[in-house]
Parts: sequence; C-alpha cells; structure tokens
Amino acid sequence: MARPHIDFIQAQALPWVTGLNPSFPDLPVKTLCVDPDSGASTVIVRFPPGWRGPPASYLPFDQELYVLDGGFTAQGARFGLDAYAYWPAGFAQYDQFTDTGADVLCFIEGAADIILGRPPPGRYDQTHAVPHLDTHDMAWTKQGLDPDYEWFGFSWKVLRHIPATQATTFLLDTPAQRHPPGWMVRDEVHDCTEEIMILSGELCCPYGILTAGAYLNRPPGIRHGPYYTRFGNVLLGRVDGKLENNFNETAERVTLTPPHLPRLPENLCKYANAYQLARY
Repeated sequence: MARPHIDFIQAQALPWVTGLNPSFPDLPVKTLCVDPDSGASTVIVRFPPGWRGPPASYLPFDQELYVLDGGFTAQGARFGLDAYAYWPAGFAQYDQFTDTGADVLCFIEGAADIILGRPPPGRYDQTHAVPHLDTHDMAWTKQGLDPDYEWFGFSWKVLRHIPATQATTFLLDTPAQRHPPGWMVRDEVHDCTEEIMILSGELCCPYGILTAGAYLNRPPGIRHGPYYTRFGNVLLGRVDGKLENNFNETAERVTLTPPHLPRLPENLCKYANAYQLARY
C-alpha cells in the first residue's frame, strides 16, 4: 500500500487527536494523510505556549515543516509565520521551544521515531538541507513554470529542489478571476505524487471548491482537474519527481459553482461535508 488518494479534505473538519503520533505523543495532531506501510505522514501539529523540546535529538528520515500560525525557535533560528524548513535524515535538532504556541504543517517521511542526542558525525547526508527559510524574504518568479498555464498568471517560490530526483516544494500564487479561455480546458495527469494545501483564497475544480485549509494527496497516474479560481489563492505544493502536465485531448467546460464531490478514502468520507465555502 501507499498513501491514499485524497482529493480533497478541509483540515478544519478534522479532529485534534493526542497520543496517536509517536513523534508528538503529548501534542494535538491533525492527521491529513498516512502511509500504512512506511508510517510516512502529513500532519498539522499544535505546539502549546511554553512547549520545549528535548535538549538534542534527530530523526532517521526526512521531514519538512511550514508554520501556519504562531511561531517557535529551533537551532537558534526564529520560525515565524510562513517559515519553512527541510531537515533531512540526521539533521541535528536542539533548543526548540515556543512561547506563543504554533500550528505547524509537517511532512514526515518515515515511521515516527525520535532519537535523543546528537546524530553520529558523517552518517547522514545534509547536502540539500534547508535549515531555516523565511519565505517572505523571497521574490515571486515565473521562471520554470509551464507555459501551457500562462493564462493562470502563476508565480512561485521554490523552497526546496533536489536535482537528482526533481523533488520540489514550492509556494504558488494565482491572481483572482483566472479561468481558461472560453471556460473550456483539458484535465491532466502527472507521473509523480503531488501534495497541496491551500493557504489562502480558493481553487475550483469539477468536484468542489477548495478553500483555505484544503489538503490533497494525489498519487501518480490519476487524472485530475481542471483547476481555476474566482478569488485567487496561495498554495503550498510538494512533488516527489518531475512535474509534467500531460493533458487530455478533450476539453471540458468549467463552472464557478461545481458540485461538492471530493474523492476520499473511506476513513475520511465522514468529514467530507463538515466544512464548505460559506454562501452569501
């Protein structure tokens, strides 16, 4: 098995649960997605005011994090709103604490297993580590984006890129009222896994309207879209390989009022309708 196809779930609809994630045994966690075989997961972790981590620790697998709310300090760096980090396996973690509390989106690439102490020197490759990144200090750019989506008006910030695998984590910004010419567009498929969380605004697709807090995980080979937007959005995206858009030959008409029909695994179906875009 692998991570399930989730397209899409609003994080606001999921419960905070304590004690199920060994990496954060005493902290409230919202589990967005989990691989039952490897234990890899995507979660939102709530660190309460006054939380302090162990003096020194590391994980034997990669992790990424993005600050959704609040802030914390780690390894002497201040992680405020929208701060990002990629800590590969063996990355030394120490002096971690928060005075205000923080909600942090975490991508954890293995079964949760915190190891106390410093990592053994030279055992782990830290070449592509991103210890700390304030995304507000980065400039938006259009360089490297698919020209077939020029009508979307995309700009992005690349937070992490691994040349050998083409794995990439990025922020993507879309202006308001972006739809295909004539309201006709083709859907697409990728050869890589794709994860997305909507950070602000909304995104329309034939099976619903994703608003801030919406999360999706799409394995390779699943046809999806087309996407477009009324209000614009900013999203956090993550792919594990080269992102190429392989379009269908037939275009379809899109609408700003699609039905709410998210594609979910059985365990998440009960949360499908708990949070939808408010109507005026």
